[in-house]
Amino acid sequence: SLFYIVSHNASMGKWHLGESPITQGFDLNVGGSKRGHPPTYFSPYRNPNLPDGPKGEYLTDRLTDEAIDFIAKNQQAPFFLYLPYFTIHTPLQGKDSLVAHYQNKGIQGGQGRNPNYGAMVSTMDANIGRILQTIEELNLHNTLFIFTSDNGALAYLSSQAPLRAGKGSYYEGGIRVPLLFYWPARGWSPRAENTPVTNLDLYPTLIDLIALPKPEQVLDGTSLTSLLELETKLPNRPLVWHFPIYLQAYRPGQDGSRDDLFRTRPGSVMRYGRWKLHEYFEDGGLELYNLKKDPGEQQNLATQKKGKTKKLLKKLQEWRSQLNAPVPNQANPEYKGN
Repeated sequence: SLFYIVSHNASMGKWHLGESPITQGFDLNVGGSKRGHPPTYFSPYRNPNLPDGPKGEYLTDRLTDEAIDFIAKNQQAPFFLYLPYFTIHTPLQGKDSLVAHYQNKGIQGGQGRNPNYGAMVSTMDANIGRILQTIEELNLHNTLFIFTSDNGALAYLSSQAPLRAGKGSYYEGGIRVPLLFYWPARGWSPRAENTPVTNLDLYPTLIDLIALPKPEQVLDGTSLTSLLELETKLPNRPLVWHFPIYLQAYRPGQDGSRDDLFRTRPGSVMRYGRWKLHEYFEDGGLELYNLKKDPGEQQNLATQKKGKTKKLLKKLQEWRSQLNAPVPNQANPEYKGN
């Protein structure tokens, strides 16, 4: 087997996991800090970890310039680039020409609610194209490119329809995101894959793909190598999201959530095959959906499919018990009722 050692790695863009990625294994940090979104998308950036460019320079373009420069300088040795664009975090600020383009389309509802949103996505897409073009021009065909996200968009800013709700929600609009793999040297044929996976699977997948020894610690994810390389289906497995806290509503009544006060309340959800079970801790509420027939999670089948609900609930509770996942069980003594 070949064993690769990354000689240089960089994080460019949003960090939001502490003061700097340098403290957590990265060699180079461009623009990352404890902030979750930028003060502005136009230079001057007011970002202590990103020198200002010419006035009016656009942040997504600048991060791509930095990324291309990093790739060019490190093309002779293995490298790792983590590029979490701030786009499309607020403030929503697109380039004037693209904002005008989406305004002229006259789209009503959905992502047409805010032309700045469409403009920001278009700029990000174009810059991803610049990176892929750089990889092609430098003949770096043995480069694995992965595109994904951490969560869905804010429901009131960008509809996830036909999926329900958005960022901060257990419904599919909050947790279903795109995931693309592209590796020219492997010659993978273009195809769509409907197997449910999670970002927890990326770490064991990368270990497999670059033939590194498996670490001793227990891994939460599953390697997707057989799915990518051999197009072999993975064994059916439960996927669990556990979030025992509250997230306030951004716009009451516009989040598509369980109620108008919160995007989500303390609970867990489990996806198992076509079925998805929600459990909420405050009231013991259960919701069961058949995602194959109802990806928008509109028809709660928990009462109608009692056997399936009971089976999945037991599996979910066993998962929490195995991991000792915290579940709140006391009322807030400061709660006043109104």
